[in-house]
Amino acid sequence: MPGTFWRSLRRAAAATTLAVSIQRRSAFSSETMSTCGSQGKLQNLRARLPAGAPELYRREWLDAPTGSISSAGETLRVVQFNTLADGLSGAQKEKGGFTEVPPESLEWKYRSARLVEEILRHGELPDLIAMEEVDHYHDWFRPILAEMGYEESFVAKPNSPCRHSLDPSLSDGCALFWKKNKIKLIDTETINYDILDDSSVPTASKANQVALLATLQTFSSAPFVLAVTHLAAPKTPLGEHTRVQQALQIADKLHTKGLQSIIATDLNAAPMQVSLSYPPEAYPKILQHAMKFRSAYAEVLGREPEYTTWKRRGSLESRVTIDYIFISEALSVKRVLLPPDEGSVDWARFPGWRYPSDHVALFADVVIPTAVTSAL
Repeated sequence: MPGTFWRSLRRAAAATTLAVSIQRRSAFSSETMSTCGSQGKLQNLRARLPAGAPELYRREWLDAPTGSISSAGETLRVVQFNTLADGLSGAQKEKGGFTEVPPESLEWKYRSARLVEEILRHGELPDLIAMEEVDHYHDWFRPILAEMGYEESFVAKPNSPCRHSLDPSLSDGCALFWKKNKIKLIDTETINYDILDDSSVPTASKANQVALLATLQTFSSAPFVLAVTHLAAPKTPLGEHTRVQQALQIADKLHTKGLQSIIATDLNAAPMQVSLSYPPEAYPKILQHAMKFRSAYAEVLGREPEYTTWKRRGSLESRVTIDYIFISEALSVKRVLLPPDEGSVDWARFPGWRYPSDHVALFADVVIPTAVTSAL
């Protein structure tokens, strides 16, 4: 009888040890699965490139100044990326005017891999990925990011210029992806911006620009809203006036939701004077809004980066900052990913073999409060 008792005890102890071991392996697997999966995915993506394709430009993280970061909250890595629509580049007869870059580097079969490589290659995977000029949502971004554990939403432009490309099935718009094991979706809303009259009263017509708003929540944070949008492009006084109207529409809509918010955007508007034909208006309007938005990059650098898009089209060269991650009052930013060092950028600028878009992806580690904080 005593022998039976001790054998039972040893079996119970062994079973407990095995259970703990399995639990530890399971925890290890959960923590490392994302990292291991992203490394394997990166290898597969790079295998799609032609032999001898160079590495993407090196980029560096910059931490926020001490004392500027909220200590109470959950940190989420936010990406803002105008991916350069295929229908406005490689699938366009004029190749988007990017005549100085190797034409093969604009081919979607290569550029698609490099776009996802840029998103995945900077350490921990992003929690939120906001994109504009997405015209391969259903056949590329959605399935490949689903494999990495993301859920998503998308809104197409009502009259995408990509429909006039060599592939008329293409239609670009705004997309948002979030990690489903960390973030839950509460609801989404889309905006097709109103065209306003001279008194800023909506007409019966709609613009071709859209926005996607998602109310989200992590398992420990307060709810918040992330908006992704791409404003009107013409670099004229009228174009800037239109951007002001659209910027106010999205900011006002966020204000009605009463939650802390993030705007990830290609604003198509500079923070300072870059044209003799009109002063900057859209960027200041965002910062002056009742939501008390600040630029994540300006919070860390003390100013906006020197550029977020840099391109040559024939003899014309454009280097300007027009992409932003704006955060509302109760949010803070821990660090941002700097654009490639200017001295390392090829003469042909962006895009090319060393970068897949004419816009640089912005990365910011944003702190979301754990307690509900009204933005009203």
